[in-house]
Amino acid sequence: VLTRKDRSGAYVHDEWSRRDAARNPNATKAHLDAAVSDPSEMVRSYAAENPNLNSTHLHKLLRDEDMSVSSRAASHEKLTDAHISQAIDHHFNRGYNSKYTLVNLGYNRNIKPKHIDRLLDHPDAENGRAAIRNNNARAANITKGLSHPSKLLRKDAISNPNANSAHIRKALSDDDEKVRLAAIEHKNFGPEHVRLALHPSQPLSIRTRAARHSSATPTQISSALKDRHVGVRMAAMENPSATSEHIHAAIKDGDDFVRQAALYNPNTTREHIEAAANGHPDHY
Repeated sequence: VLTRKDRSGAYVHDEWSRRDAARNPNATKAHLDAAVSDPSEMVRSYAAENPNLNSTHLHKLLRDEDMSVSSRAASHEKLTDAHISQAIDHHFNRGYNSKYTLVNLGYNRNIKPKHIDRLLDHPDAENGRAAIRNNNARAANITKGLSHPSKLLRKDAISNPNANSAHIRKALSDDDEKVRLAAIEHKNFGPEHVRLALHPSQPLSIRTRAARHSSATPTQISSALKDRHVGVRMAAMENPSATSEHIHAAIKDGDDFVRQAALYNPNTTREHIEAAANGHPDHY
């Protein structure tokens, strides 16, 4: 691209104009051949986003020595199985200069379970975290992620929408409380998991979340109302599935806060309120 003249009057190549040309969606193969070999890393990095890149261009950009170039190429929507496999092989042991390239490969929507498995083995957990968040992660990937030394990666693993019932059970016994909390928030968390989360050995935060969870059964709410901690019993009364019998039990609780929580439950009736006010809950 010849866009301006130097002091002698000769045209010179303008780096910023080459950058704009490199990212132009109308760029031809000839334009992109030049852009991906441009001496400016800025031009090459913008070329890495061009939708018209072919397989050869992508292979070249993924091996670029400048991380800003290879990391942008790692996000390209045209990456194939071969591109991703070769890029992981190339960057796996190259240290910080490949950090964001591997992370972006992990996020790429074309990544396969075998690539995710490989990134989970990388010594830098950030690469595995990106991979295990990918919607293409499968059961075996998530199982592997839940045994990773990094608690942050284990939390990401159980937060993956593809986590199944067995994964949630495993996460509920994790050493880290935040991993357990992430398990409770999963869309597949159900009654069988509520039972595990209400166990007396669970931390208070876990039992509390389980007591108010929408999947809790009447029997499990009754169990929560017998918990040793007032916070769990209050949480049971915040559950919209609490029945008249649960409310009846709660307004007899020895703690004022539990009795008050019972009166705010959406299923509380006038009879409950009158019984609590009269101090004779057995008579309504």
